[in-house]
Amino acid sequence: MIAFRAPLNPAHPVLALRLTIIVLKNAWSFSHILATYRLIWSIYENKMTKTVELDSFDHALLREVQINNQTPARILAERVGLSQSAVLRRLRRLRSERIITADVSIVSPEILGVPVTVHVLVSIERGSRTYGEFSRRLQSRPEVKQASYVTGGADFVLHLQVESMAAYAAFAREVFHDDPNVSEYHTYIAMREVVGSTSKR
Repeated sequence: MIAFRAPLNPAHPVLALRLTIIVLKNAWSFSHILATYRLIWSIYENKMTKTVELDSFDHALLREVQINNQTPARILAERVGLSQSAVLRRLRRLRSERIITADVSIVSPEILGVPVTVHVLVSIERGSRTYGEFSRRLQSRPEVKQASYVTGGADFVLHLQVESMAAYAAFAREVFHDDPNVSEYHTYIAMREVVGSTSKR
């Protein structure tokens, strides 16, 4: 008998229902079920342990800094209806509590020489070990800007930035074709960003 090492929690019935739906849709092996259970449980656990009370002013500030984190506190204060000192205190708290996890600059892919945006759906052979190995390979590739382990027909969704289609072909050969654990992948080339970090609204 194999026991799941997770504390009892009211979220378990919801977790079990979601996992059951996923299993019925995909006919997974037990190792895949176990890996997915642990992944979903870690998400629930993470949410429960990091719940922080945010009021309407916090939400307003977060909306503003997600658009432009270089906006002066004086301007933020006018926009959200607080004093400048209150804005600075709240921003310090939001950073110290890891609500704001990073302040970054988004650079144009064209300027960096990687103008081609590629999205890839990847399916790999079942087994928790192969998922871990594939994840580690992705982390070592600078072309991969984002990668998510997902439910549904594919196992991973990748967001890549490459300099050309030839560069992507080389990436696909090294990461997909040469990996016996990759069963299939589907490539989607972005023609234009509609909504995103660099799109104009």
